[in-house]
Amino acid sequence: MRENLALFGRLAGLPSRDVRARVDEALDRADLASRADDLLRTLSGGMQRRLNLVAGILHRPQVLLLDEPTVGVDPDARLRVHALLEHLRDSGMAVLLTTHDLDEAERLSDRIGFLVDGRLEAEGTLDRLVADTLGTARHLEVVLASAPDGAAAGGLRALDLQPSQDTARWLGKREGDVSTLGPIERSVRDLGLSVRQMTLVEPGLREVFLHLTGRELDA
Repeated sequence: MRENLALFGRLAGLPSRDVRARVDEALDRADLASRADDLLRTLSGGMQRRLNLVAGILHRPQVLLLDEPTVGVDPDARLRVHALLEHLRDSGMAVLLTTHDLDEAERLSDRIGFLVDGRLEAEGTLDRLVADTLGTARHLEVVLASAPDGAAAGGLRALDLQPSQDTARWLGKREGDVSTLGPIERSVRDLGLSVRQMTLVEPGLREVFLHLTGRELDA
């Protein structure tokens, strides 16, 4: 593995005198120093992903482009890749990555852009994206013990709730904090319905995605 990285370093234009130090630094940063002399085929998929990443930063580029850097890796490998990317970001390297993982984007990114049907629909910081697309309202979810009948469903719609794909799960938006849940629960019970769970969630990338695409993610 050390020899492979040394070759990448030379191809990237590193002087011979700097290659060994850069390789050792990269292996240590990727938590692969103990496997430095192992054959590539003996590494796990997650280790190979980290090795690919450090091969691209041996020459300390100003900008790093990544496409789905954690797809197909196990949770431990994902966390290790995230830690490495956070270090690169915090050290001043510009990292541009594409991902379908909203949690990953929210954790790693200073600025986020949404591509919808090949168009950049929205871009900015997380707070700016939420404010521009959703305002200050929070996401309300009401889970009933069973699906409501026609009359009760009409009453729920009058409370500005809409059914999801699961007809026992109704969604809406509310301003304010959890203190607003009590009156809502009483209104739902007045319709003769049993409430199993109610949650009020600060909007994030998931809700921005729903707003921009009109799609519903599985709960």
